[in-house]
Amino acid sequence: MPGSFLIVNDWLTACKKDVNGQANSCIVLTPKSICTSVIIIQHFNVFFMKSKLVIMAFALLSVAACRKSTNMVANTEVPSMTSNSAAKGTSVPFKGAMTYTLNPNLNLPCNCGALITVGDFEGVGNVTHMGLLKSKYKTCASPIMAGSIMIGNHVVIQCGSFTAANGDEVYVNIAPYDLMFGQATATGLVNAEFNGGTGRFTNATGGFKGVITLNYNNPNVVTLTNIDGTINY
Repeated sequence: MPGSFLIVNDWLTACKKDVNGQANSCIVLTPKSICTSVIIIQHFNVFFMKSKLVIMAFALLSVAACRKSTNMVANTEVPSMTSNSAAKGTSVPFKGAMTYTLNPNLNLPCNCGALITVGDFEGVGNVTHMGLLKSKYKTCASPIMAGSIMIGNHVVIQCGSFTAANGDEVYVNIAPYDLMFGQATATGLVNAEFNGGTGRFTNATGGFKGVITLNYNNPNVVTLTNIDGTINY
């Protein structure tokens, strides 16, 4: 026989015999390379014309090895995105500005406790991705003193929310902040987080930063500008 095969632990070794019948020029055929056995067989001039049994055995081995190789490749595939991961939503920009006006008839169901109740405010404005919004919150405060001089207010916001045009609400928690008095305005830096809501905002998360300003010439109006954040729902 001009060539021979040796099977060891599912690996196939092909050798070419020399004129003395000794095996040389051996190579190991992995399951993947067995799929290209025709080329390898030709390289070693291994023609099993005298033994149909050997040819059949090799053919069966090649099919099994190719199947094994296919399974190995399939197991290394990277899983695709599932519908569950897509359902988590995507963060979108939340940027814009709002203008709030004191509304004594709003009667938001929040209690300032020991803090001073400044009043209920409702506002309107435009925010990216959400368009025209309405908003409301209750303002509670305590004075910031420098000796006997009041230099600002420590502000606590309660019952904060934004309402989209279709009526869906997103609830917002605004961290306490200091509204410091300047020459013509009082200003403060706002940090807020979204905490669920109604409708499409039921699982809303994210947050924003902004600048809140009160003009002494119109103390019943407050602006929230430089709103910069994201919302995920």
